[in-house]
Amino acid sequence: MSVPVSRRHWQPILIILSGCFFATLTLSSIYTPLGPTVSDISSYVMPLLLSGGLILFGGWLTQSNLESRYQTTIVLWCVGSMSFLGLLGLWAYYLVITAGLDANSAAFLLVASASFGGFGGCIAGYYNVIGRARREEAELAARIIDSTMDGISVLDEDGDYLFVNPSYTDILGYEEAELISEHWTMLYDDETEQYIYDEVLPTVEQSGTWFGTVSAQRADGTEFPQEVALNRLADGKFIAAIRDVSDHLRYEHIVEELHEVTREMVKAETTEEVCKMAVDAAHNVLSMPLAAVWLYNESTESLEPVEKTDVSGLLFRDVPTYSADEPSLSWDAFKRQELRVIDNLATEDSRANPDTRIQSEMIVPLGTYGVLNIGSMGTHAFDEIDESVARLLAANTEVALERADREHALTIKNDQLEFLNSLLRHDILNGMMVINSRAETLAAELAGDHQRYAKTIVQWCTDITDLVIHVRGVLNALTGDGLETRTDVNLSAVLEAELDRIRMTYSDVTFSVDIPAGVTVEANQFLSEVFGNVITNAIEHNANDTPLVEVFVEPDPANDEVTVHIGDNGSGVPDAQKETIFRRGVTGHAKTSGTGFGLFFIDTMVSQYGGSVVVKDREPTGALFCITLPLGATVEA
Repeated sequence: MSVPVSRRHWQPILIILSGCFFATLTLSSIYTPLGPTVSDISSYVMPLLLSGGLILFGGWLTQSNLESRYQTTIVLWCVGSMSFLGLLGLWAYYLVITAGLDANSAAFLLVASASFGGFGGCIAGYYNVIGRARREEAELAARIIDSTMDGISVLDEDGDYLFVNPSYTDILGYEEAELISEHWTMLYDDETEQYIYDEVLPTVEQSGTWFGTVSAQRADGTEFPQEVALNRLADGKFIAAIRDVSDHLRYEHIVEELHEVTREMVKAETTEEVCKMAVDAAHNVLSMPLAAVWLYNESTESLEPVEKTDVSGLLFRDVPTYSADEPSLSWDAFKRQELRVIDNLATEDSRANPDTRIQSEMIVPLGTYGVLNIGSMGTHAFDEIDESVARLLAANTEVALERADREHALTIKNDQLEFLNSLLRHDILNGMMVINSRAETLAAELAGDHQRYAKTIVQWCTDITDLVIHVRGVLNALTGDGLETRTDVNLSAVLEAELDRIRMTYSDVTFSVDIPAGVTVEANQFLSEVFGNVITNAIEHNANDTPLVEVFVEPDPANDEVTVHIGDNGSGVPDAQKETIFRRGVTGHAKTSGTGFGLFFIDTMVSQYGGSVVVKDREPTGALFCITLPLGATVEA
């Protein structure tokens, strides 16, 4: 037995005070002239022991875990017994007095009787409380067993039913009387019965318990998956707990199929394809043939039908459009972004079609995209599992719609970039070639200022051509064309060549270089432009009187990558700009002039190579660009 721990109450105090009272009366009888002589002191041992017993019992009761109501019961038993035997003692006292016998002896008898009654009442009350608590626990256990959703049964050592709770009979479809005294084999076919004899019962015999799933038969002959927990008791009886897991297995099966549908759904290129796969999944996977998808049209601010199942198309030729202008359950669910389950459409005044043949409907929002409606010709057609899997289908559909939108937008952007790339490749470059050719001819034939003007045109033609080539490289990278040209590039040789070229241009700059030979990376022909831009940026945005550029390469074969560190002793890059400096239109550090295209080009190309670029602070001053690239498969001398 176990009961809640309670606070200390008044009941133990009353018992302790009773014991002290009787002990005081007993002791006072010994040491007063009215009491018996010392030779009779042994007569007082029993009353003293009983009084001490009351005191000890009260002290124990203060530390016990008995509830207050149980402690009150013990006190009532104590007071009742004390009163009963006290009255008997009082009657004896009266008889002794009227007979003219010793009054002190009569008083002693009264005290002894009352103390004996009090102690005996406490003991009797305690055992009464224990018995009541056990009965209450047994009744509570019986109520729990009767109310639990799991079927509980008790079988004797031969396998015959001794007890079944209501859930057990509900799961199996039998009446209690039809199972009691019957053998468990009545619930299973021959194959399952043999499995239980061969596998389950030997396991229970050895370990005392078994848990698993078997196929059972209901009273109407239908089979269902039954989860069983079987335990053997010390007296040889069995306790079996069963559960119908049909819904659970059905849910798992649907979820697995929806995962397969989702894998295909995210491959769809258009929203129409996604919606078609969604309604087909509602029909084929969820067994809900009446399903349709409405998507939100921002221009008309309405939900427009996009796809429906074939069965829906046969039954409902005209599918409505929903908007705020006309009350409808679908528009309300979409605006509230709340799943609605209508068990009986006939009771809904806001239904779009009062004459609809659909009697039950489930409306599942697809985020901001629209709604998925699932209907049924019967009332109360959808349970919790239907609602759960419909939510899952809607969530997967929403993800696929988002991806289809992104793919559509990306396709448009790629088409635009392809057009721009073609324009740069043909029209602009061809035009610059013509201008450059004519300017070179003029520079060769003219003299003085006119020759200088012509050479300026040639220089600008070269600069613009280089810029166009950079832009083409970025466009190729953004459209994916640049990925096809990735190959092993000798990083060491590219860096050395770029440094040699830059040294000739910036003779006043000090270079500190540590480049191991033969390091290759996965890149393309624009790798030299990437590092040329970074190094040039470090020089041109360095206001130090003695500019310094550090370049050192750090291979990391363990992670199949290499990091190129390019630092300067300028003023550095503010923390607020470290994350944005590579965006289009943001210029290099320490200056605000320029187009910002160079750093945007660097970030774009490095990302296409499968690498990354970050900006850190260089100690003690300056910026440190760290470019990490994947190592190539070869090592070149």
